[in-house]
Amino acid sequence: EVTVSLKPGMSAELEQMVVDGYVVKHGILDPELCARARDKVWALNNCERLRRDEPSTWHPFAAHEECPPVTGKLVSDTLAESTPQMTRRGYGFWMSSPATQADELLLDLLPRCPAVRVVAEQLLGHGRLIEPTGTAGSGGTARNPFETGHGTRGIYCTLPRTGEAAATDQPCEAGARGGPPRGGHWDNIYCADAPSASCLLASAYINDVPKGAGGLVLWPGSHRRNWRYHSELYRGGLVRPPDRTAPNGDSINDLGNQIMADSAPVECCGPTGTVIFWHYLVLHAAGVNIVADSIRQSVIYDFK
Repeated sequence: EVTVSLKPGMSAELEQMVVDGYVVKHGILDPELCARARDKVWALNNCERLRRDEPSTWHPFAAHEECPPVTGKLVSDTLAESTPQMTRRGYGFWMSSPATQADELLLDLLPRCPAVRVVAEQLLGHGRLIEPTGTAGSGGTARNPFETGHGTRGIYCTLPRTGEAAATDQPCEAGARGGPPRGGHWDNIYCADAPSASCLLASAYINDVPKGAGGLVLWPGSHRRNWRYHSELYRGGLVRPPDRTAPNGDSINDLGNQIMADSAPVECCGPTGTVIFWHYLVLHAAGVNIVADSIRQSVIYDFK
């Protein structure tokens, strides 16, 4: 684990980011833009039986309703163009096509929001932020707008679980020895040429997310425990081994399971307009939504 030395005079928020790897800011987004983003969710909804004002239709997608996502974070141009408008799987659905990533409304809502940029600049340093244009940018291997910081990841939604599923499902738990954690994960580990240029993520709630409504789950301090693995994994360059095992034998699956077994996660809740700023190496998961009349709706952006 990486140890940290806090400088005198450091703000409480910056101190929390250094130690825990995340900071939560409530109600900093434009309410009107949040409302328009919620409208966009339903404008992009192409599942006929899923209806905005009928919670009785908010049940998990059956196998025949699922629309599998493209495999991998960094995809070929052909696959990027074929990314579905709406991806559906189990209790989750999301809109992350390149067109949605580049949507001006979502860019104005989150990465261009003045209050968001103030916090991000405090955490990353003055002059470090780019102005998102909604394009993929130029150069490198990026093929989607979010990969260069010029687009969001899109809108991610979690349906409620009811009955027995709500009573028994846990947001995350360790997997079998040697296997990946169930729920808890690091996004960048699974990218084709990780680590990506992301260093700070922002998850924004465009509706109220009370406790138990599927809010982002984080393991505080896990970014410090994960650092050695990353430094070892990429010691010889940026191409990771296929089995994700570092040259010194460290396994990301074992590390994730260990963190989930010996530390308690935090569920991030908040009203509409809440933004969670978090270090990209923090172990995280989508929480289980057991609030029957709520669909958790979130926009995600990667600061580069």
